[in-house]
Amino acid sequence: MNSPARLHSNIPVFESISDEGECFRMTVRKYKTGLSLLVSVCLAFQVWMTGGSSVSADSPASATNMLVNPGFETVTSGAPSGWKAIGNTWTGPAGVAAEAARTGSYGISIQTTAADNPWVQQGILVEAEATYSISSWFKAIGVSGAPGYKVEFYTSQVVSPQTALTGYSYRSPASGLDGQWHELNYEIKAPVGAKYMLVYLRLYGTGKVYFDDAAVVKTKDAPQIVLTPNQIYYYPDVTTGSIGVELKPQDGVLAGKTADIKLVKQSGGTTLFAQTGLAAAAQLNVPFQPAAMEIDQPYVLSVELKDAAGQVVSRVERTIYRWNRPTALPQNGPVQVQGQPFFPVIAYHANLEDYPYLSQIGVNTVQGVNTTSEAVVQTLLDTAQANGLKVLQTLYPNMQVKENFALTEQIVARFKSHPALLGWMIMDEPFLNGIAQSEILEAYKRIRTIDPDHPTYMVESEPHAYRSTGQATDILVTDVYPYNRSNMQPISAVGSGVRKAVQDTDGVKPVWTVLQTFRFPGPSAWDYLPTIGQVRNMAYQSILAGSKGLAYYSINDPGWKLRESVLWTGLTAFKDELQLIGDLVKQGSKTAEQTAGAVQWGVWSKGQEQYAIAINVTQTAQTADIPLTNAGNRVQLLFGDEPHSWASWDSQLEVSLGPEQALVYRITPFASEVEAAIASMQNAAALLQNNHWQQKASDLTAKLNDVRQALTAPAPDAQNVMNKADKAIDDNDKLTAWVNGQSDTTLEGKRQTLLTLLEGVYNRVAPIVHSTIRLDFQPFPDRLTNGEQGTASVQIRNTGDKTLHPWLRVDLPDAFGLPPLEREFGPVQSGASVSDSASFTVPSAVPPGQYTVSASVYYSYKGSVFQVTSARELEVTSLLQAKLTPGTIDVTKAGTYPFAVELTNGSATPLVVELSRNVQGGLTAELPAYAALAGRETKTVQGTVTVPQSVTQGVYTLTVVPQVNGVAYASLPLTVKVDTNLVFNGGFETGTSAPEGWMLRTGVWDKTTAHSGIASAKLNPDAANTWNVINTVETKEIPVTAGRSYTLSGWVKNGSTTGSVALGIRQIDASGTSVQYNWAEAARGGDWTKVQVTFTALPQTKRVAVYFKLDQSVNGPAWVDDLDMRELP
Repeated sequence: MNSPARLHSNIPVFESISDEGECFRMTVRKYKTGLSLLVSVCLAFQVWMTGGSSVSADSPASATNMLVNPGFETVTSGAPSGWKAIGNTWTGPAGVAAEAARTGSYGISIQTTAADNPWVQQGILVEAEATYSISSWFKAIGVSGAPGYKVEFYTSQVVSPQTALTGYSYRSPASGLDGQWHELNYEIKAPVGAKYMLVYLRLYGTGKVYFDDAAVVKTKDAPQIVLTPNQIYYYPDVTTGSIGVELKPQDGVLAGKTADIKLVKQSGGTTLFAQTGLAAAAQLNVPFQPAAMEIDQPYVLSVELKDAAGQVVSRVERTIYRWNRPTALPQNGPVQVQGQPFFPVIAYHANLEDYPYLSQIGVNTVQGVNTTSEAVVQTLLDTAQANGLKVLQTLYPNMQVKENFALTEQIVARFKSHPALLGWMIMDEPFLNGIAQSEILEAYKRIRTIDPDHPTYMVESEPHAYRSTGQATDILVTDVYPYNRSNMQPISAVGSGVRKAVQDTDGVKPVWTVLQTFRFPGPSAWDYLPTIGQVRNMAYQSILAGSKGLAYYSINDPGWKLRESVLWTGLTAFKDELQLIGDLVKQGSKTAEQTAGAVQWGVWSKGQEQYAIAINVTQTAQTADIPLTNAGNRVQLLFGDEPHSWASWDSQLEVSLGPEQALVYRITPFASEVEAAIASMQNAAALLQNNHWQQKASDLTAKLNDVRQALTAPAPDAQNVMNKADKAIDDNDKLTAWVNGQSDTTLEGKRQTLLTLLEGVYNRVAPIVHSTIRLDFQPFPDRLTNGEQGTASVQIRNTGDKTLHPWLRVDLPDAFGLPPLEREFGPVQSGASVSDSASFTVPSAVPPGQYTVSASVYYSYKGSVFQVTSARELEVTSLLQAKLTPGTIDVTKAGTYPFAVELTNGSATPLVVELSRNVQGGLTAELPAYAALAGRETKTVQGTVTVPQSVTQGVYTLTVVPQVNGVAYASLPLTVKVDTNLVFNGGFETGTSAPEGWMLRTGVWDKTTAHSGIASAKLNPDAANTWNVINTVETKEIPVTAGRSYTLSGWVKNGSTTGSVALGIRQIDASGTSVQYNWAEAARGGDWTKVQVTFTALPQTKRVAVYFKLDQSVNGPAWVDDLDMRELP
């Protein structure tokens, strides 16, 4: 979910085998930095399950370099034997060169300006599950990017999509780009089924790199023992452990062999556990008691495989620990903030300027950014704190772990006490990104040693790796994305993934869930945006499966902005549901569930109430019965459909769900309502010094106690309970009438207090009597236009034991000015149901809006008249609704620009809409003259506005007027702002707390110094900051055309007499990756000076960002103002 892209499928989809032999590309399921919709992804198997922390006695068959011509010394006609180059040519980007030799006469030179990742490659026969070391020496010259390897595995020497297994890309650290020779080492384990490996020496980026003295050496045979304890870091509350052992002797024979298992304290060698002489079997599982282990002490767990003579055939070790939980994560969660339970709702890829808006969708936590700059982390944490957000700070720049150990320790030590910090993100999807378990285990140890308070967090995309990743983190996170055209999964896969993660962490660590809330444009497998109904479904599945936190992926990615999508509106409404979800996670207790079948459901207890969640995981309508703990409840449908409530004596909740619908109910037992009524009456008698009040209040309390006693009987009789409730209500009504008939003097000025008290008692007890009638009410349709006819449909069911004679009254909104609709049902026998409906017409004068329609059923019971009411929302819309997007177009050059008009027919009758338009200033517009809409249809009509070369800078307006039968229903303006300066807010004049469109990082919005206007941007010297910059935010990056030239100019005031102050351009490709930087230095010292950067957009460049930077050796501040960028003729 952070960088780089993932978006995987569980089974790789190999899309092509190129002519050059570059073997395959894998479709991926999720972006991390949003680098590419299709990225070359390779999975490393670096001792994954056994981990680098294990020690094995197995040794390689040989230490021979398996490469042919590893030093490139054998050359024929310019081609080094044994090697293949990109494009099958040695006269292109890759070639043999004497200057590339580190030793001997030749090496390989690879150079490019196109960032097409050129390579040389050689194939090698390998043994499945054996471990191989890859090494070479490189020298980077003017490289933007990194030299590195790509490794691919196949099931045979025939390289094809059918034989492709997996692979991994590995890059050198940035410290190696200094023009000196460096050795690059990498170790990889061949996956199961692998027989052939392609090894690429590669330049990721642009520039020139020399390679020489390459080697591939088999360092370990396939392991004969795989040792997997159920945990690595055992928490003190985990009192049982298990040791999983898989035995795979090289001779294939288990008979006669034995296994010895021991757990020994590393310091002192004390043996805590030993089982020896176990008969060898393919799988062994041995329990042990981790409670004997001391806190913070390492222990060595070992397994020896012995032959019939007792000789050791193979030995493997793992180091395990007993560590305290983070103080912010007691037991199994939820996580705590300031000692209180906290339910995280996390936003991925949120920019700083997004922070003020995130609360609109219930987000309270953000993913940090991968950076080597402490100043950037400080700004992010401070900004989050100012906006009431928590931060999960990432610790894996360049998607690496061990290479960042020192940086990790530095960041953790500095920011562990920041109030915005929630936890540390060790790595993202480590299995998919080829990170060995040993690395993330070591990272965990380092982080927790420095910071005992905050938990670590890791997302794992591959279900088979949940256990191994879960062993190296405090919080395991799943990210199952079901909607992918190339790998569609049922929506139920989300909950299944969470359940497996809970199982694979043995239920001792919290599991959180990332939800699919994105769509990527263009030809992409990810071009489907889940509906809010589907997001709700996935969220409730996750909670039912045991998730204790949720995340949205993503807020921003190339070509995607959640705030500009229809899903944002849905998520703002879902915010209220998140509050309830959080309360259930923090304070609730799940008492029953069903997770199999078409409908999944769960029941939670929270205080005196229960909550039921029902989830349809199919695309067809379903029904289900949810058993209730007690009969006799007030049931409220809270979310997922029009809210309504009813009273019921049913022992189960009958639910009907539409496709992929999720419904949430609150169930309040009658008994708890009566208890609350009794509690409110406990001190009622003392409220007035009046004998009548005191006596009648005591009588009412006694009647309520009678109801409670009837409800709490071993087998409550519904009719008896209703009879007693009726008597209590009768007393309550009489007491209410008495209060209304007394003077303020008699009531001691407490009239409202007494009436409120009695009304509360009535509201709690009346549903018991109302349970005699079950009322279902639905206005149809729920959206009408003026003059249209609607129908109020009602069904009632007599749940009592007496025949009733109910009558119906439907109250229309006051704005309609219509009398109530009334009906008599006649006799309705016990257990019977009847239905009826009444029609009405929306008056023409009623303005559009939301209105309430209520239906009330009245019936007589034991001499009293009771009323059961249900209300529904009815939307009155105009005949035609119209919206034009975008509302504003910023134009920097002549051309044709698209817009869209969305038309909605509010009626059930077809419409023909006339679209007239008016445009000014020499602009022209194209738009269909008419659009036909079916009943209730929404249609988008595409249009264009053309800005001619002759237009002058200014603001112009295009107006579209939709009409039906000559009546205009809207006037839709499109503002066209023509400004040939491509830089947004280049004078830093607009903004609130920061200049709009700019990422200041540690910079300052200076309103005391400016070249023109009132403001500029300022950078102060910072010798500790290796990336002291101000730059355009992602949303304001500038689209450019490949091959076209541009000039950026700006005024710089440089207060430094040393170091570098520069203005520059970052060229960016479609995936968000840097293509090239273009810089121009500012003169040292002095007043404002104009600085210009002229550049040509490279073939892969899609957009650019403006940068202003200071290096670490400057000794004074610098300002920039009045930035301007224009395309050259």
